[in-house]
Amino acid sequence: DLLFTRDYIATFTQYIELGRFLVGYPLRLDEAQTKCINEDMISSCDFSSLVTDAQLTIIAKQYRKDNFYQWLHRLHLRKIGPKLRSGVFGAFKSDLVKVNGFDEKYQGWGNEDDDLGWRLQAAGITGRNVFNKDYALHQYHEPFHVPGVKVNKDYFETRKKAAVKGDFLCKNGLALTTKHHADVEVISYIA
Repeated sequence: DLLFTRDYIATFTQYIELGRFLVGYPLRLDEAQTKCINEDMISSCDFSSLVTDAQLTIIAKQYRKDNFYQWLHRLHLRKIGPKLRSGVFGAFKSDLVKVNGFDEKYQGWGNEDDDLGWRLQAAGITGRNVFNKDYALHQYHEPFHVPGVKVNKDYFETRKKAAVKGDFLCKNGLALTTKHHADVEVISYIA
């Protein structure tokens, strides 16, 4: 349900580095805007006739906010930098493996990306928003959740506290099994 402006992926490749995830903020299209998307827009990656100045202002504000959070985090005035938004983020596979990826205990909608972001940052993998000019467009669809209801909230709060204390490896993620043998942790990964 995402489309990208022409240089979005190039921006990822320009700025991605080991030990850092990149995150953007999706420009959310309404139903009418989504219906106006055509093949020419998609092939040219030019959606300028579709988006409003107000929507572009939201992207610019989020970019500034995320970079402010990054500085606060560097100065140890905030526990994490920018929030991880799973639809518009990228990271090295080895960084995701370090925390065992997304936690499969999350069911339904909500908090799985927040959890991954907290665990990555607890593992020393920091976030950065580099998407000032390029952006992702999130096409309208009926929501998969009840607005304001987060069924995973309690589990997330428990896992967030654990991540802050250094427990950033989820038990049910990329690995099929996680076994502890004395002081050695053995992980079997899905191929």
